[in-house]
Parts: sequence; structure tokens; C-alpha cells
Amino acid sequence: MLRRRGKRDKRSEPEGPSRLSSLPARLKRGSTAVRTRTEHLLRTRRRRVVAAILLLVVLAGAAGGLWWAGERAAAAETARAEALEAARGDVVALLSYDFRTVEQSLPAAAENLTGPFHDDYTKLAQDVVIPAAKEQQTTTSTAVSRAGVISAGPDDVTALMFLNQTTTTGADPNPKLSGSRIRVELERVDGDWRISALTPL
Repeated sequence: MLRRRGKRDKRSEPEGPSRLSSLPARLKRGSTAVRTRTEHLLRTRRRRVVAAILLLVVLAGAAGGLWWAGERAAAAETARAEALEAARGDVVALLSYDFRTVEQSLPAAAENLTGPFHDDYTKLAQDVVIPAAKEQQTTTSTAVSRAGVISAGPDDVTALMFLNQTTTTGADPNPKLSGSRIRVELERVDGDWRISALTPL
């Protein structure tokens, strides 16, 4: 006696073909998601790298600015000391003379001057100071009692000086003491400090 074949349970049938047919779409979606995530990570990383580079540039610029300011301040401080030392010696040479050697000493002192002041001082010495010193047998000694820098740059300095002068003449050998203040302007010329102006105050 033949048995009927029962109907096969559809639930037991494999769903392979339908799942396989949808696999490419799922793979495509997964690939797209991975690519999107990767691109996002790369963009984030690039932004971080760019931000880090910009930060380094800013820090380097700030460090460079501080270094430059420090170098400029150091150069100005060196200029102050060197110019003030030069001014002390040069002012004494310019304003001190002995009638017996004045013709040699004042032209030598003028070598420490620069610009129009060099010519003005030389003319004054030749036309007025030297003839008067020889005629009156004048001797003048100058000393710097105090000195300080008013302003300073790497190549120019202005100083204030307080002077004491002692003068004798043939007619009056008793020393006469006088005091004065002067403003001295100096410029760096070929590495040396030279006086460019001297103004009584």
C-alpha cells in the first residue's frame, strides 16, 4: 500500500538563493560604510595634523619674536655701555686744552666727531679757541662728574653729562672752577662710537 507523501514544510526549505541574491547589496552597503568611516578618520587625522603644524608655527614665531626682542635689548644695552664709555673720554678731550699744545690736541680730538658737527667744531677751534688760548695762555681741564644714557639704540645713543671745568690764564693763574651740563649724541661709524652733536643745557 502506497503512502502519500506529505507536503514538505516550507519553513524547512533553505533560503539560500534569496539570501545569496541579497549578499552583494549587503556587501556594498558594508563597503560604503567602511569607506565612509575611513574617510572620516582620515579627514579628522588631517585636521589634527594641520592644527598641530599651525600650533608649531605659532610657537616658533613667538619664540623667534622673544629671541629677537632679547637680542635687540642686549644690543641696546651693549651700545649704552660702549657709547657712554667713549663719550666720557671724547668729551674730556674736546673740552680740555693747554695753550702750549692746543694746536695739536684739539684737531686730534676732532677725529672722534662725525657729520656736520665735525666741521663745525674744527672751524670753531681753528678760528676762535686756539687763537684765544694762545693769546691768553689759557689752560682748561675738564672732568665728567656724572653721566647717564637718555636713550639708546643699536647704532645711536644720547647721553647726559655733568661736567666740572678748571681754568687758568696767564693773567689769572688762580684756578677758576665752573660746572655745566651737556647733551651728547653719538653714532656708530665703522664700528666706533663718534660724537655727532654736543649741546649745552
